[in-house]
Amino acid sequence: MNLRMASFSLVVRRWLRGRVCTPNTIRYRIEYRCIKKLLTKEGMAPGDLLDAGAGSGEMSRLLLQDGLCRKITGVEPFGPNYRLLVENWSDIPGAKTVQASLEKLPLGDHSFDLVLSSQVFEHIEKHELAAQEVARVLRPGGYALISVPHPPEISPGEEHVRPGYTELELRALMEPRGFQFIAAEYFFTHYSVRRLFCTVELPWLGWLVPPAWADREKNLSNEQRRAMTPYGMACLFQKSGKGKAK
Repeated sequence: MNLRMASFSLVVRRWLRGRVCTPNTIRYRIEYRCIKKLLTKEGMAPGDLLDAGAGSGEMSRLLLQDGLCRKITGVEPFGPNYRLLVENWSDIPGAKTVQASLEKLPLGDHSFDLVLSSQVFEHIEKHELAAQEVARVLRPGGYALISVPHPPEISPGEEHVRPGYTELELRALMEPRGFQFIAAEYFFTHYSVRRLFCTVELPWLGWLVPPAWADREKNLSNEQRRAMTPYGMACLFQKSGKGKAK
């Protein structure tokens, strides 16, 4: 009975993600679009993906569905999120999940072609250790896609140890650890955020609003989004080395 209820709950959540307006459904819609654009623009072949700080694992699940990776491994330290991750990936053959800290990944050197970390580094006090671990588990020539808040922070949370990163700050973290900056995409302009807050203030009625209503940046260029007080940023880096990601 419990397994049937869990399966039903999972199906309902997946159906709702594309049809109701919540902070997460907007995030999946807007942020994922930028993540996908960075990866497809680089034209890399699908490889082994590590989702570092995976949460429920929705971003990497979408990448797998879109053929932008071939296998996924998720690391998540927080217990409730980890349980959601295991549930969300329960129907994906070969998917691996690990409950662990990003500052000390229990994974082998040079194990992945791509590391995705979405809205995680702002939570990590010793982010230098996490960045070094990302470098360690990547194969030479592999890619790291780091998505973070872009200051000023929309609504400061107690779990954040910093308000986010500018492009220069994130490059200063990653480049000394053997990464070359490739490109950045900006998202969550103040127009989208303002509409998202409107739906949040509607309580349950906000769920009746389709995510497209709050997505005010779909047709904007990256340059336009960058000039419009973006609250999110995704940066793509490539690890140095003679090898190439598969």
